[in-house]
Amino acid sequence: MDGDQKFWLGLWAIVATTIVSIVLMICIAATYGSAKQWKTLQEMVRNGASPMAAACAIEGKNGSDNQYPIACSKYP
Repeated sequence: MDGDQKFWLGLWAIVATTIVSIVLMICIAATYGSAKQWKTLQEMVRNGASPMAAACAIEGKNGSDNQYPIACSKYP
């Protein structure tokens, strides 16, 4: 392997490592909020709340990101 090939191999290794690092940081940042919500939901259920009512309280009754719009309509 000559010097030119080593250069391009090293350059592509740096590019690949950078892309993998960026993807990993995005994945960690994206799951942090949902992990916090899951922990809050578990604590509410442990304290006696209905799992569905707790999920609706966390998601918000009319929130745009509400996963349970029909089921949450019965909870105030």
